[in-house]
Amino acid sequence: DGDGLEAELRGLAAEHAGDVQGAGGGPVAPGVSADTEREVFSRVASFFGDEGFQRLRGAVVVVVGQGGVGSHAAHMLARSGVGRLRLIDFDQVTASSLNRHAVATLADVGTAKVSAMRRHVLSSVPGCAVEALDEMFTEEHAERLLLPPSSAPPALVLDCIDDVDTKAQLLAFCASRGLRVITALGAGGKADPTRVRIAPLTEVIHDALGQKLRARLVQHHGGRAVDTPAVYSYEKPSVGLLPLTAEQLSEGPAAYGAVAGFRVRVLPVLGTQPAVFGQCMAACVLCELAGRPLAPEAGEPISRNVRHKLVQKLRTVERRMVGTDDAVDLTPEDVEFIVTSVWYRRCAVSGVRMGHQAGLTLARWRRDEPPALDNVVLLTGQQVDVLERDGVQGFPEEVRRSVDARLRWVAETVRPGAGSA
Repeated sequence: DGDGLEAELRGLAAEHAGDVQGAGGGPVAPGVSADTEREVFSRVASFFGDEGFQRLRGAVVVVVGQGGVGSHAAHMLARSGVGRLRLIDFDQVTASSLNRHAVATLADVGTAKVSAMRRHVLSSVPGCAVEALDEMFTEEHAERLLLPPSSAPPALVLDCIDDVDTKAQLLAFCASRGLRVITALGAGGKADPTRVRIAPLTEVIHDALGQKLRARLVQHHGGRAVDTPAVYSYEKPSVGLLPLTAEQLSEGPAAYGAVAGFRVRVLPVLGTQPAVFGQCMAACVLCELAGRPLAPEAGEPISRNVRHKLVQKLRTVERRMVGTDDAVDLTPEDVEFIVTSVWYRRCAVSGVRMGHQAGLTLARWRRDEPPALDNVVLLTGQQVDVLERDGVQGFPEEVRRSVDARLRWVAETVRPGAGSA
């Protein structure tokens, strides 16, 4: 009954309230009754359905970095039913980090972030198997940390590191091993949650960390992982790095870095922003694992005027191509989705970005199918001429395969109404 469930949950919470295991502590999965587990996860199980929820229960997810972003992501992954978490971080909880950490308290200051995280997760989700690895991720130890022989390969890796070189090493390693990974970019100095987006790293704007990360991946890792999904904000930072103190200047900045080569100057952070980033990462991972991947808006919205012009251009192309524009039934929200989330404001054939020349136009891809979400492409005027004259056969085979694959993704990912939600 309800009273029995509440009593069992209180007992489990008390049992694990002081459970902190040191570096490398193995997973803990204490006995939890089936009734209790069903109650704890009832809302998420009903959201994803039995099959999707069981995928969460059987998944291994690695979160590298347990600061403001990583702690919120890991916390929500555990509360949503992910069966096994591997948390990696070398740092300790500090008083100044409490404004943005998901669960740490004053009592945790001075303790390892992964240990504090493990203890708090087990106090609310005692059936989650949490590995707490109190060490820094390095390229040298990447294989051992991410692919230990004692564990199944991770279904997803979350990069919540704030050092650009280490991020690049992590992403490049994941790409080389075929591991799915999502990265978090700069949450500091920003405040507007409505401007947070998920997009390939190549499409990120107004993010200095993202720009540096792309450069590192190209310069030092052969361009691997430059298309990694990234959580970022297109808001321009409202504050910058704080200046070094007189003491730091007199003794030398190197004396104050926790690790050689890491940033010493402080970037002001509004605690809500890394929390939003972490929740976005968790939502993306949960939906991916459950077989319901997101189709997120990737960048800054296009204006109402631009949307209107794109629809009018599509109607003009339709009249030339099939003799009538009666089949055009795209809402302004559909146009936004096609431009920003499907084609990332780029020509589907050449990759030219919208605004870099006279403009791009929407057009029906395959003439024998209607101009719906999964059959509309963004093209330059020259590419539209080719499409009107020769159809899709006017483009090289590799281009056709690439465009068709993207449109299949739309058909498989976007359920009715998702494009205009």
